[in-house]
Amino acid sequence: MSVPDCEIESVRYVRSAGQHSGFKVGGILIEKGSSKIKLQDMTMPFDLEITVQSGESRHKIKATFTFECRKMDEEPENEYLLVVHEQVVV
Repeated sequence: MSVPDCEIESVRYVRSAGQHSGFKVGGILIEKGSSKIKLQDMTMPFDLEITVQSGESRHKIKATFTFECRKMDEEPENEYLLVVHEQVVV
């Protein structure tokens, strides 16, 4: 859907990926006793608050944008998901 008179005013991180309960990484230890891994899978969500101006209206959108990365050590399979939780006119 295209809205010709729409402008994003701001994007604010409400909670960064590292602090999000949905943040996950998986991989294989590089060597025994090490804390380093060869990264294979990662889920990295960001909670956002987006303010949009459309014509005479301003909208505040609360959403979660998630990077889903799989098989990063092979042929990567990536997905990018946006889930809108709330939209209000301000």
